[in-house]
Amino acid sequence: MRYLILISVLASVLTLASCSHERDILYRSTCPNGSAEIQVARYGRFPVQPSEVVELQLSTNQGRRVVKTWMAKSLDMFPCFIAAAWTQDSSKVIVLFRNCYSLGEVVAFDARSYKAIDVAEMKTFLAAHIRAQYSLSDNISDPIEWALKSVEAKDLFAKMKGR
Repeated sequence: MRYLILISVLASVLTLASCSHERDILYRSTCPNGSAEIQVARYGRFPVQPSEVVELQLSTNQGRRVVKTWMAKSLDMFPCFIAAAWTQDSSKVIVLFRNCYSLGEVVAFDARSYKAIDVAEMKTFLAAHIRAQYSLSDNISDPIEWALKSVEAKDLFAKMKGR
């Protein structure tokens, strides 16, 4: 009976430990007036599995909320390019997320309501930010496409992240 209790306790502890996860913050961006921030973080649901979930979290003085989640279907999540741009009044943010094992995605949010907004109205902010941050030449006509598809973008992001 004593061994059954010990085994039961051990099984409970192992089950609880396997449900915990460590977040790896991959990217942060703070709005111009400092009232909001986004974080892109990766984690695995179980310690024995690779990191399979990436969350975009929007934090304001009103609170913190996960506004977007990307989940790997079969492979590890390996984000290889992330960029964010804010409007001058800090009310909206656009985020480009590129996973190297699948296609990337561009999403935009209202920082006050946490609701998704039309990406089209924010693309110029994102393109200008990427062009300036990575000192892109004029022969790259679309910085967003460059960030989503090129090997050069992936390599430059890795170098900048390593600084």
